[in-house]
Amino acid sequence: MSLPGRILALDYGTRKIGIAITDPLQITASPLTTIRYKDRETLLTSLEDIFAEKEIARIVIGMPFTLDGGESDTTKEVREFVEWLRTETGIPITTLDERYTSEDAKSTLIEMGVKTGHNKDKVDSMAAAHLLRYYLDSTGGE
Repeated sequence: MSLPGRILALDYGTRKIGIAITDPLQITASPLTTIRYKDRETLLTSLEDIFAEKEIARIVIGMPFTLDGGESDTTKEVREFVEWLRTETGIPITTLDERYTSEDAKSTLIEMGVKTGHNKDKVDSMAAAHLLRYYLDSTGGE
């Protein structure tokens, strides 16, 4: 059974983190924002503001596996980030394969008439929304 509150998805990057969120019933996934990643303390402050304001019950973070499903240095970096964030927040975190979310996000934005070359922040937050949609679909909302 799902926890009361919203689910937040993070599309982790070394410079930017795309963020998406569900509605309170955890049915829909929508892009929320993109945060510039300067250092962990500043990031944590920004995320904690969102956690409190939006009543976040769970976080979903995309794991950047290689195309053949293997791990890269970036995958290891994200695993370390997940453990750090879990320790700092105490919020349950689920990881999910994020392969193709950026391509799916670009396709969605192009269909909406948004130019992706000049709107990289929108691509990041839309990629997080796709990740969150995949999570909701895989869990059946639970």
